[in-house]
Amino acid sequence: MDQKKQTLPGKRTKMERSARRSKGRAGEKRSVDNKSAPADGQRTRRASQRAYLRQLRVEQTVRQEQEESRRRNGIPLWARTLIAVAAVLLVLLVFFRVEEFQVSGNVRYTADEVAAASGITSGDVLMSVNKTRAASRILVKLPYVRQVTMSKALPGTIRFDVVECKALVGAESEFGARWLMNSDGKLLEKLSDDAEMTLPLIQGVILELPNAGDPASFDEEQKGERAMEVARALEEAGLLQTVKVIDVSDPDDVILSYDDRVEVYIGDGTDVDYRLQYMIGAMAKLDADVRGSLDISFQEGNHAVFHPMITEEELRRQRQAETSQASEEEAPDEEGEPGESGGETVGEESYDEEPLFDEEEPYDDEESYDGGESYVGDDADDWE
Repeated sequence: MDQKKQTLPGKRTKMERSARRSKGRAGEKRSVDNKSAPADGQRTRRASQRAYLRQLRVEQTVRQEQEESRRRNGIPLWARTLIAVAAVLLVLLVFFRVEEFQVSGNVRYTADEVAAASGITSGDVLMSVNKTRAASRILVKLPYVRQVTMSKALPGTIRFDVVECKALVGAESEFGARWLMNSDGKLLEKLSDDAEMTLPLIQGVILELPNAGDPASFDEEQKGERAMEVARALEEAGLLQTVKVIDVSDPDDVILSYDDRVEVYIGDGTDVDYRLQYMIGAMAKLDADVRGSLDISFQEGNHAVFHPMITEEELRRQRQAETSQASEEEAPDEEGEPGESGGETVGEESYDEEPLFDEEEPYDDEESYDGGESYVGDDADDWE
């Protein structure tokens, strides 16, 4: 075997020297590439740094201008704003005061009464007027006012837009005083003893502790509610001036006094609108001075009945006529008692005068005349 050649220290072979030179040239090339092409991350960081520096310069410039402005004026911006607001308030409080009242929609009350009820006086600071409180005072002090809207207008005007209500019905207190109420049951006023009652008067129930402007309170709530329901139905039918009394002594058998000459029984108040129209048709067929009672409290399938009533004067004339006729015919001297011999008594009995409707020409096919005592009908259409 041949022995390998030994290399002296410090000397490299030709192959080693060639590999070393190649490695050195590659390193130099990489170094040159890194210097000529920075990474994308480095470019982004540098752009951010430049933007941040520009923002700092802008903020610094703004602060410098603000400091210069404060040095020139001597008062901070917030202080100047506060002073401006205070000046505006001072002008409003000192120079704008109530000088005029304007009222619209009032009929029962004058403009001066409405303004006085509000509690606002001339010279009051306009901006300090409480609209809600003023409107509440008007509603309490002026019961006929249903609604009020208040507004302010510079330099010193107060406006009131008023909606008034009307009286619907009357009722009596426990001491006999008569009070008027509207459709909502609000007490409007107490009538004097000699005042004429032109609206229906509720009877059979009593007001408790009435006070103008307060809701009505009855000693028997069911009767009070029934009376108010009937009163509102009378208003819808246009009968407030014709019906004089609403008697709810028995809430299941309500009685109306029609023109103080006919008592109308309407039952418990069910279908009251229909019954009132029935009543209007029936009364149109009666003489203007006839007296009696009309029962329209019928249920389905029943009839309405009218019972005429004779006056004392008519009864006296009838007796005289019967006596004269008996004398002419030489009749017995015995005189019949009131209500006999076909004469009508005060109440539901009949009398022998001309019937309300001619028997030969009946009122219609579904009504009849029963011996002069009453006539009946099946439907409200029969009376039209």
